[in-house]
Amino acid sequence: MSNKGFTLLELMVIVVVIGTLATIAIMSLSGVTAGYRFKGAAREIYSDMQVARLGAIKGGTEWALCFSADGTFSSYSIRNAPGADRTLCTADDPSPYRQVDCASNYSEITYVENFPGTKVSFSPRGTSVNGNVTLTSAPRSRQVTVNGMTGNIRIQ
Repeated sequence: MSNKGFTLLELMVIVVVIGTLATIAIMSLSGVTAGYRFKGAAREIYSDMQVARLGAIKGGTEWALCFSADGTFSSYSIRNAPGADRTLCTADDPSPYRQVDCASNYSEITYVENFPGTKVSFSPRGTSVNGNVTLTSAPRSRQVTVNGMTGNIRIQ
């Protein structure tokens, strides 16, 4: 009789070890995924602010990010055309350039904006007002800030 091969017991031990290692790997990846989603949310707001700033410079008109006025910051839109009242982020504006639903896309993240009038607008010179958006998802926190004098946008 030959001694080649594995016994059923040896194979079962190997399956249990591989299953345990796979479970540990999957559990650690969920924390990594949450970190990537958090960074992605901050980058999305940063990118949309850049779109508004560069659109204002290129088009020679005011562009704005308009945050939901419901007090919970559940969404925002990029607007580049005011309505009849000639003011961005009011009810008479035509369709937005882009609409983002933060509550659906990133439900685990809390947003707090700190801009006058729940909007950040960029002039044709690329300047704005000072302000920031703070994103929080315990234990993480980031701010997307706008320097009003230069219009520069940073993630901190």
